[in-house]
Amino acid sequence: MDKNLVLAVALSFFVYLGWFYYMEKNYKTAAPASAPQAAQALSRSSSRVPTAPSAMPGTPPARTRRATVPAWSEQAVLGGGKAVVVSRGAALASFRFADPAGEVELVESAAPGLFATNVGTDFQKPAQGALTPLSFVAALPRGLRLTKEFVPGTKKVLPRIRMSIANPSSRALRTPAWTLSLGPGLGTTAGDAETNAKALRVAALTVAEPPSTRGKVLDLKQGLQAGTFQWLAVDNRYFLAAVLPASSDLARIEVPEPAELLLTFKERVVPPRGETAWDIPYYLGSKGYIELSRYKEGLERSVNLGYFSQLAEFALKALYACHRLTDNWGWAIILLTLLIQTLLFPMTLKTFKTQAAMRKLQPEVARLQQRYAKEPQKLQAEMMELYRKEGANPLGGCLPMLVQIPVFYALYGALRNAWELHGAAWIWWIRDLSAKDPYYVLPVVMGGLMFLQNRMGQQLPDPAQARMMKWMPAIFTFMFLKLPSGLVLYWLTNSLATTLIQAGFRNKFAAAT
Repeated sequence: MDKNLVLAVALSFFVYLGWFYYMEKNYKTAAPASAPQAAQALSRSSSRVPTAPSAMPGTPPARTRRATVPAWSEQAVLGGGKAVVVSRGAALASFRFADPAGEVELVESAAPGLFATNVGTDFQKPAQGALTPLSFVAALPRGLRLTKEFVPGTKKVLPRIRMSIANPSSRALRTPAWTLSLGPGLGTTAGDAETNAKALRVAALTVAEPPSTRGKVLDLKQGLQAGTFQWLAVDNRYFLAAVLPASSDLARIEVPEPAELLLTFKERVVPPRGETAWDIPYYLGSKGYIELSRYKEGLERSVNLGYFSQLAEFALKALYACHRLTDNWGWAIILLTLLIQTLLFPMTLKTFKTQAAMRKLQPEVARLQQRYAKEPQKLQAEMMELYRKEGANPLGGCLPMLVQIPVFYALYGALRNAWELHGAAWIWWIRDLSAKDPYYVLPVVMGGLMFLQNRMGQQLPDPAQARMMKWMPAIFTFMFLKLPSGLVLYWLTNSLATTLIQAGFRNKFAAAT
């Protein structure tokens, strides 16, 4: 029973790790052109801006991707990046985010751009000093005037896009339909560009009852979308472009193509010489879990923490606490690993005690295997009776392994997708804990420690299983070569701590048995 369980656990572990390695290695796509390249292509095409037809009341305006030069562009600092706003849709044709390793272009397509507003006509810059630098106006049918303004936020309050329509006439008028779009696509770091295509998605957080941030995060497929959402976004592994419109304001939610979101807003009636406005909170930047949590809007749920998400969330918060003590993410991982080892210490001691008891029983087990070689059921019964009489539990050594597997995958999700580890150095050659070890030092040392640990552990009587355990360090080393160095550092620290504990208590348990 103990052999089969160990074998099943080990093989399951290999399958999961093999899947992660295969996906990382083989799913490769070409990186899309950056926004500046797209803007240069636009500049070569034409210098004339055609006028779009006016939108008819009650119908969404036609969506176009005109390869023409914008009438003007406005450069400004917007949140955590440098933005270029163009006349067509008052959209972001470029947004260069300040990355630890250099600026990252988040706008993949300069036309239509990010946060583009389609009202059937281009926007104009207002008179100098009339509004804030990030305010833009458009003339609508029947004398209506639309103002689009990017309003800054704070560390705890999201910035917002404010859309207001003024009616200077003496009679009530209905606003035309207008849209707001995200995508197509979203840029990322140079190191992650190779796998960005598989990470891109349109996501949404459903509204929970009672209202909270614990709704369900959905990956939206192409087509019209039904339901009410707390936020809607286009995101990838490290970055997020999200909007939080009031559900009551939306007439239509559509995913026209992968990694693109199109929102159509309901019409309103503007009173004579009055105004109506929409305030749409938004977020554009990195997916730092703690940073997103500060807004209390559930945006942190966009961080993909994997199957054991609740455990990964706890591990990530603990990692942040360790970082506050060490001010270094590498040492924070080591400190967190030692804390986990401390929590598992009683089970670890029980494992070593069980291994010592099983080593003592190996001669008797071998004799039973020879005596009942042709009676497997009788052999199993006799072995169970031997274990019971000697007080040895063959399953006792598996419990810490079973606990470590969900912890491992939880930390994989946390370390693989935590923006804070991107570009975070540890020591010497480890300059990015989210990337593989460039010289493979950590996985090789980890494999050596696993080999030493196996030599010190329980010797399996079955030759086939003994060979499998002998090759396990080599298999783990191979699978860890491409994994993030932060994750390898966790497993290396875990193996080192386990080996030291095993060496310290080996003689004690051997003497006790």
